[in-house]
Amino acid sequence: RLDYEALVDIIAAMPRIYREVLYYHFVLELSMPEVAQGLDLKLSTAKQRLVRGKKLLLQEIRKDGRFDHGDE
Repeated sequence: RLDYEALVDIIAAMPRIYREVLYYHFVLELSMPEVAQGLDLKLSTAKQRLVRGKKLLLQEIRKDGRFDHGDE
């Protein structure tokens, strides 16, 4: 189980270019073509930022000590 406040803090600290793509795709549930159009990016750029943003988010989650990792 993730600590919601810790997750929000990590996302807020991320570079804007990754934060925006993650928000559009996962929170607003937009397709990648819609994300690219909404952010005025090439589709390939939006996809690249999503991959890099997810990687960065996972790295930060693993480093953060405020998460309940359960049986991991």
